[in-house]
Amino acid sequence: MLIGIFKGAKIPWDIFFFYTLLLLALSVVFLSFGFLISSIVKNQEMGQGVAFLLWLILIAFLDIALIGLMLKSAIRETTIYAIALLNPIELFRIAAISLFDPNLAVIGPAAYFILDKFTPTMFIIYTFGYSIMISILCFFIGYYVFSKKDLV
Repeated sequence: MLIGIFKGAKIPWDIFFFYTLLLLALSVVFLSFGFLISSIVKNQEMGQGVAFLLWLILIAFLDIALIGLMLKSAIRETTIYAIALLNPIELFRIAAISLFDPNLAVIGPAAYFILDKFTPTMFIIYTFGYSIMISILCFFIGYYVFSKKDLV
């Protein structure tokens, strides 16, 4: 960005701020997951293991695993796509792609489901709203669990 500014290039500030907000939203989601995990587990090693397992599960439910699950099972496509839309990593990925490809052609068959259910603006609102909602939920549950524990 700095080199572009000094060279006189036109900077797409709206895209820059949108990506910054997306990164902030995903960071807050994982911060809330970490707070919840640290308030539930008893030691640091277990917390790291649970956090790593959660991250692996969220990564596993990206398009490749979901398409494989859909091909191997009799689960309806709408259920598979609903699972994908509950994954904060997948939401971040789709929202980031939607800036450069509003038709979402690069994500494959899931694009038809997403574009049928959401307009591009509504999908962005859903992405931020879901991130805020899940963050607040994890923070409150983590705070409740933490406040009920014996601090001694």
